[in-house]
Amino acid sequence: MRLFILLLAASITFGCAKEKERPNHLRQGYRMLDKNQFKEAEDAFQKALEYGYDYNRAYIGLSLVKTRSFPEDSAAFYIQNFKDAIPILDKAIEADPKNPYGYALRGESKLYSYDYQGAIRDYEKLVTMAPTNPGSFFFLGKAKFESGDFQGAINTLSYAIGLDSALSQSFYLRAQANDSLGNYNEAISDYNFSTRLDSGNTDVFINRGKTYLQLNAVENACSNFSTAKQLGAESANQLWQEHCK
Repeated sequence: MRLFILLLAASITFGCAKEKERPNHLRQGYRMLDKNQFKEAEDAFQKALEYGYDYNRAYIGLSLVKTRSFPEDSAAFYIQNFKDAIPILDKAIEADPKNPYGYALRGESKLYSYDYQGAIRDYEKLVTMAPTNPGSFFFLGKAKFESGDFQGAINTLSYAIGLDSALSQSFYLRAQANDSLGNYNEAISDYNFSTRLDSGNTDVFINRGKTYLQLNAVENACSNFSTAKQLGAESANQLWQEHCK
């Protein structure tokens, strides 16, 4: 689940011709991002910085070029791009420490480059700035989960669910955290909520099946593996072969 960033429109300052050009570069950069024209977007954001216009949003745009464009199908390249985005976002936050999007994106960059404690710090800052946004708490819960703090993840995700009970990913991740602690009945309950909200996520069926195996409920496990198979999950076929033939 990636974070969707809502960026405010750049305001236009009327005056000399150079002043009028400044916001155009910024808007052009975000238009190019929407079209996945990353080189053009990068050039536009660099021009915005040269004009000295809205450093925060220009640096945020440059970070998005890094984290949304992956010309090589390589996990190492993917991780490096997120690492490279962090110092850019440091500059964005320095330019405007009150803009929550900088913390959201830097948290994301740290999360996907395996700096879980750094991600937790940024997401903790984010939730103080956006205390009613369930996405902020979801990603804080995800960072805690990835760091191995499963109970902390459960507590944080429960808060996210309290803010919005229609997010299937919050239930799914809390189910995984419960699984990791051996809370199998609680995990099953969360998987059930997740499938009601999103019946096409094969990972939920596979993991719920594995949890049923922990409870020695083989018939229920096989039913889940069978559903995942029907939805096209190849990994479910091996589980079905091992436990259900």
